[in-house]
Amino acid sequence: MTFEEIKKHVRDMNIHVDQLYTEDDLKKDRTFGKIFDDLANANKKITDLEEEHNAKLGEKDEEIKKLTKDMTMVTAESKLEKVIDSYEIEGKKLTDLQKSFVKLQFKPSTLEDLDDEKISDFINKSVNEEFPKYSQAGIVGDKDDKPDVDMSGDDDDNLDEIDKIVKDVVTKQPQGV
Repeated sequence: MTFEEIKKHVRDMNIHVDQLYTEDDLKKDRTFGKIFDDLANANKKITDLEEEHNAKLGEKDEEIKKLTKDMTMVTAESKLEKVIDSYEIEGKKLTDLQKSFVKLQFKPSTLEDLDDEKISDFINKSVNEEFPKYSQAGIVGDKDDKPDVDMSGDDDDNLDEIDKIVKDVVTKQPQGV
């Protein structure tokens, strides 16, 4: 029997390679062994690329979170302006001094959420807890400074001086009034 006859007979009987040889036998073969090596190398490369891709996705997610937070911080000032202009205590608007004080105290990065409710809570705390402490110490305004009903007065001349005093207080550089 020749080799060609054996091959023909194997084909005729519909015998497959895996019926004749084990995977280890095929890996040791000089022709098929290269295919198995190439497959192993390709799988390793795919795994490495997947890990690199996932790492880059993680970096991009962090960048997106940072940019989202930065965008929120940028819009925080305008949100504060909107809320502070409509904010009332017992039906009365805030004084210019109180508004300036709140604006100087406002640090958007310290708030977890910058929605209108959280900003209102911050304003409430600043005006009702922090501002009276500074007023009683004589650092800003007077200790009986209450919200004004009429906001049409011309306090713009003194506003720059008041802002400077409040900034000095906030930065822990006391200055007499």
